[in-house]
Amino acid sequence: VVQLSLMEDLVEEPNLSVFDVGCSTGFLTAMLVQIICPNGGTVVGVDRNQDAVDVAVKGIIEVSRYLGKEKQTRLLENVVVLPLDGTKCWGPKAPYDLVRTGFAFQSADCEQFEALFSQLKIGGRMVTPIGKGTDQQLKVFEKLSKNDFTEISPRFLGPQKLSTPAGLVQSNILVKKSDEELKADIEREKKLQNTKIQLDDWKAKFMEEHGRTPSRQDLVNDSNALKLFQTFAKLNRP
Repeated sequence: VVQLSLMEDLVEEPNLSVFDVGCSTGFLTAMLVQIICPNGGTVVGVDRNQDAVDVAVKGIIEVSRYLGKEKQTRLLENVVVLPLDGTKCWGPKAPYDLVRTGFAFQSADCEQFEALFSQLKIGGRMVTPIGKGTDQQLKVFEKLSKNDFTEISPRFLGPQKLSTPAGLVQSNILVKKSDEELKADIEREKKLQNTKIQLDDWKAKFMEEHGRTPSRQDLVNDSNALKLFQTFAKLNRP
């Protein structure tokens, strides 16, 4: 909630591109679509392994069930979740209007911070905790130029201009995938998410009709459900 409140002034901007790095449960990723992107745009959520991505996808699907049909459609069409380390790889649809992290950086002059900073558009913002352990503060940074940014706060004194360490933004710490590779990743994840929704719907309908959780044999006996499961398993391979 606090992070979302720091991003509210971006709401009116059309077709925003948002990078949610460390998307965790997927709840904030879903909220970003609903609150930050009501006028179109895309939210790309990433986490470092497929298990974490699966958790995020499940969370997004759960959020969608509480929305009206129009908002549910907008959510599922405008969000994509990928297994990706955003501090090492260039995200799809970069550069972004907004980058949010679900983890803290020790400082704003480390390589990981610079990796995400370099994926912002000029004028774009990053919302991230800075500090160690319990001594962390939520910060908002606005990109002024390729190497310069300003720290912003909704309630405070004036901003302070900062500069990135020379050479870091030009370094090769990011791996940039080709457009074809990114498109394939996005299409795969969208198919995976859609298949998961259909499987969950089948399971819910079965439980409503039979009063129990479906067994493996029930799945095998239903040709449509079996096909969905096989598709999900194939798409879910690393």
